[in-house]
Amino acid sequence: MKPVTLFSWGYYGWGNYTRQLVEAADAVEAKRGFNPPVFVDVRIRRMVRAPGFREKAFEKLLGPDRYRWMKSLGNQAVEDRVAGAIEIAEPKAAKDLLDLSVQEAKENNRRLIFFCGCQYPKDGKEITCHRAEVGKLLLAEAKKRKQLIEVVEWPGNEPSHIDIELPKKEFKAVLDCKGKANLPAGSDPKDLASLAWMSDATFKCGDEEVHRLVGPACCGPKGWFLPVMAWSEEDLPLEEYQGSAEKYRKHFGFNAVRR
Repeated sequence: MKPVTLFSWGYYGWGNYTRQLVEAADAVEAKRGFNPPVFVDVRIRRMVRAPGFREKAFEKLLGPDRYRWMKSLGNQAVEDRVAGAIEIAEPKAAKDLLDLSVQEAKENNRRLIFFCGCQYPKDGKEITCHRAEVGKLLLAEAKKRKQLIEVVEWPGNEPSHIDIELPKKEFKAVLDCKGKANLPAGSDPKDLASLAWMSDATFKCGDEEVHRLVGPACCGPKGWFLPVMAWSEEDLPLEEYQGSAEKYRKHFGFNAVRR
């Protein structure tokens, strides 16, 4: 029996690009054999700066069939203005999220992406986002039911290798370690939206090449790009990046946890 997969995710940086986000997520899941995913909002409040996720904006974009707001799984410390603290408003509500994931898997062949605004779930040993705590509650509830599940940061998958040919200007930006590389013209960004966090990429320009650890494709003011997650001032060989990928995945909380 295969486990039911629930994805956790943070919308940091996507506030003006929700249409591109939904198109990419739908394409990724279709390629995997699933119907478009259901997004479950686990924020305690929705009055935020990001336009696409402010109040009912994302709900209106998706429609009621693909959007749920579970305020009960939000971080109560945000409402209480306790900086840096994490306290799930109603921990028992994790059973409702698990119920929904099992129902959608069985009836509609759809998977859930539960989300908030934080960029990453962890920073080393410290949990920095409450969605990591929601994941723990899901695993505990699944254990009670003897239900097989996995919770993993969207888009899941295991790290892989890609080669990207870049124009000179974009290649220089990668060399300068500016943190992102525009995708070359002609690329379909949705093909790279399923790329696992800390995949290793070889960026090429003519006879030159450089290696970096990257995340899945994102959309920004200048179009689609790959977020560069790790680099070195030295010109390290590809094998060294591949060897450090697992360390970084663990550091940021990208690995799947299963029951």
